[in-house]
Amino acid sequence: MLLLMLLACGRGEDSAAPAPLTCTERFSGSAPATEADIVALVASARAGFFPTLGALSLEVGTMESADSYFVANLDLATISEAPLERDYRVLYSPVLFADPPDRMAVGAILVHELKHVLDYTALEADALVEFGLWYASGDDISDYEKQTDEYALESGCAAGLSAYREWVYAHIPEEDLQEKQETYYTPAEIAAWVAENE
Repeated sequence: MLLLMLLACGRGEDSAAPAPLTCTERFSGSAPATEADIVALVASARAGFFPTLGALSLEVGTMESADSYFVANLDLATISEAPLERDYRVLYSPVLFADPPDRMAVGAILVHELKHVLDYTALEADALVEFGLWYASGDDISDYEKQTDEYALESGCAAGLSAYREWVYAHIPEEDLQEKQETYYTPAEIAAWVAENE
């Protein structure tokens, strides 16, 4: 009888695992101002939404771009290695620090970028090369990018992703705006997705 009582007590609310942090909770705080902030946000996104990437080699670095602020790719010298043994990278443009998006927006786009890394780990070298050639070919990549957006939306990052897109629209050259709006979910499309899926 004592054993049954102890087992029952062990199933109480106090023994339950804490609920995972929501996207809003995980990425709360001030806007990123340094590379250390970006590194911390990548680590938080990785820990919260990509547990299978825990042991992966993942570097955070910088890039120069007029219309992109975050990308995910890999060190091509490691492409022939086993998918989980390659060296992957999340790159950001330091120009964003001049007028940074809020922390939740950056967290949401990092969930999007890390979903790309997750996709790359599912591809052997030949398939990854083929994917890279297709992606760079100029073909319509909107279906793929919107599926990647949906991962962030399903992870509860709709508000952050919407805020990030609003920020991007205000910071890219005007001639690039239409392409961005066609390739990725717009804030209006994010709102419609949330309304349909909540």
